[in-house]
Amino acid sequence: MSASTSRRTYAEPPVRTAELTLLAPFLLGLDLVAWFSDAPQWAVASTLLLQLALFAIGVRARPAGLLLSLFVASMFTFLTGRIVAVGILGYKAQSADDWGMHLNDPALVARSLFMQQVFLLAALAGVAIATKRWSAGGLVSRTTRDIPLQYAGITGMLAGVALYMENRISVVSSVNQTSYLDYYSSQSSLVSTTGRIGESLMIVGYAFVLAAIPKFRVFVGASLVIVGAHGFDLLMGRRAPFVLTLLLVIFYSLLRSAIAERSDMAQHWPTIGKIGLGALLLAPLLELLNAINQTRGDGATATAGESGNPLVEFFYSQGVSANLLVYAQTDVLSIPHDKIYTFGPLIEFIQARLLPGFDSSVYDGQTAVRAVEGYNFADIVSFRIMPSIYLRGGGYGSSALAELFWDFGWAGLFLGGLAFGLMFAFGGRVLSLSPLLAAAALIMSRQLLYAPRAPYLDWLVGTLNVFNIAAFAFLGMLYKLLQEHGRTERNSAKHMPRLRAAHYVE
Repeated sequence: MSASTSRRTYAEPPVRTAELTLLAPFLLGLDLVAWFSDAPQWAVASTLLLQLALFAIGVRARPAGLLLSLFVASMFTFLTGRIVAVGILGYKAQSADDWGMHLNDPALVARSLFMQQVFLLAALAGVAIATKRWSAGGLVSRTTRDIPLQYAGITGMLAGVALYMENRISVVSSVNQTSYLDYYSSQSSLVSTTGRIGESLMIVGYAFVLAAIPKFRVFVGASLVIVGAHGFDLLMGRRAPFVLTLLLVIFYSLLRSAIAERSDMAQHWPTIGKIGLGALLLAPLLELLNAINQTRGDGATATAGESGNPLVEFFYSQGVSANLLVYAQTDVLSIPHDKIYTFGPLIEFIQARLLPGFDSSVYDGQTAVRAVEGYNFADIVSFRIMPSIYLRGGGYGSSALAELFWDFGWAGLFLGGLAFGLMFAFGGRVLSLSPLLAAAALIMSRQLLYAPRAPYLDWLVGTLNVFNIAAFAFLGMLYKLLQEHGRTERNSAKHMPRLRAAHYVE
């Protein structure tokens, strides 16, 4: 076994914004009409054109722009798509001015779309700044498999899947006998401590496998294992783990393709075009996610005429977080102004773990005290909108954009998007990092893509939770042991011929 130290430098394409430059006057005109006329349809048109332009820019600037393109797709799925489905296509619309929001004020809906545009433009600026700064040195990537890292990752995945499935199978059985909300309301958590340990071992192990620069068949095998395991979360009524893992699979496959097409390793990894065609096989998952949505009771049942359109239903049901962007512009929910929700997870961690004498029980479970006294935007919004469902374990989730706007306004949206753009560009260089750092960065990339419906700091707290840290420590030590074992074997192999020759002479 040998760890790889081989690296190659490739030319990194710059971020070219020709499409956006040509569209800029037109987009500005549409936005001005929408702003002064409070007509969301014009804001929808400008937002969709901007998203298409940024998606194309990100794909062309791969690998640095890959996360930007995927984030655009994520934003459409979780924020824009619902507005398009209801307001433009008329799906489940109750009236002519229905935009699929709980607050159907046209001005608020239009401004929620402007919020998305500001964040995306700032993210593009971040990618462009980072790419220009790093382009002189080219794109550096490890190119040879790190066998000890791959073995450590596979070991972690196998151990994790066993613990993970033990918990999931028992929960799925209980949920099927009652319902998602009924079961959750009787439990402190859907996932036991054993299940959390297994999940972290599985996720961190998978990240180790990816950071090891595996062959395509190893990548496919590991991906099928973790996606299949997270499929049981869908049966439990939990969509986030499955979607997050799927986003990481897509990102990594495209990242390796982008690197391969600029090197002599292209024959060892499918092209982006082939991966794109393969992604069409994921279409049946839309129907599955729609079914899970009905199981959770997140949305109304479609009418007979609507039930035959799973694609539109998918974007409608997944876009519930768009409501948060509307609520963030008003005081209708009586959300406290004396709390900074953007950094809420970090504030709560400091309070609960570092401040002596602080009663951390206030943050346990989903209670009225936790919602009002805590710093979690998702909790307070869910409690204000649907208190009884929240107390039973349901909720809206959060949105990085809503948190930024509520705390810091338009300036916060821009600065937050700029920071994300820098991280997007950094994600394109993840395989230039040392193996363990690359594994951590891959998990962070997974969390970044979920930001439209997750807290702003989820990329940090979702990666560096106590279970993931423990899994990193354990698998990291295993990796070092395997490395040392490999060195010992190589040294023994070098000395064996000499020993045999000396014995022969004697």
